Amino acid sequence: RAYVSGSFRTMNGLNSPGIARFLASGEIDPTFLSGLTPGDTVYAVAPVPGGGVYVGGNFTEFLLNGRATRHLARLTDTGALDPAFDPRGGANNYVELLHRLADGRVLVAGNFTAIASAPRSGLVRFLPDGSLDPTFNNIAVGSVSDLEVLPDGRLLIAHQSSSVDGLARPGMTRLSADGVVDLAFLMDRTVIERPFDIVLRPDGRIVATGLRYVNNANRYFLAQFLADGSLDPSFDSSREFFNVAFNGTVSQGSTTSLFADPDGDLFVLGNFNRIDDG
Repeated sequence: RAYVSGSFRTMNGLNSPGIARFLASGEIDPTFLSGLTPGDTVYAVAPVPGGGVYVGGNFTEFLLNGRATRHLARLTDTGALDPAFDPRGGANNYVELLHRLADGRVLVAGNFTAIASAPRSGLVRFLPDGSLDPTFNNIAVGSVSDLEVLPDGRLLIAHQSSSVDGLARPGMTRLSADGVVDLAFLMDRTVIERPFDIVLRPDGRIVATGLRYVNNANRYFLAQFLADGSLDPSFDSSREFFNVAFNGTVSQGSTTSLFADPDGDLFVLGNFNRIDDG
């Protein structure tokens, strides 16, 4: 089964705001109906083995244990709110990324400064009951735009701030499994200053798409980094994304998402119709 999330009210005629579930046949699963409110948006999902799914996004209407639960919840296998996961009111701004770990704990990232009734910035880890994991560093990072878990359990985050926990760490930072800044990693900002999406290669290299401010404009690029954050000289990082109108006018394009297939080929999504080499 597969989940589809976004900003919708119905899916194939079924009232299931923000999230729907599809069967292996490609048909929508009629046994799963979201308890969200029409107009709510789900940005991230993390399925739970055996049934249920964590959802993060921009929603504020859930009531749990007498209080509103905002931007973060766990749904049962039928789509109803799961009261066994109580994030103590949720977050004060949207949740954009979720990653359920093998031990049942959940990494939550986004654009928040408070979550679970505690001051937390951008990235936290929850226990399965919805309480904050006290063993995870209370990290100061700001808005997190992407999150990857490395094979050894360490974390790689793309973020919009220029520092993490008071250390100069522009754009991309590697953390220990418990959220402590890894000083052995420092991103080279020559090509990209603010990465939005990252992909891990099996050999440890990192591909990122994002922007650099050049000549008073945001310009979008694709770059590959070595495991220590330095630029990979074997990768052509000169490609830039543009839009060309019917009348020939050229404007800056933008990139939003990045994927890699099992063969290592890259797929870049965004608002562009031309890619130029520098």
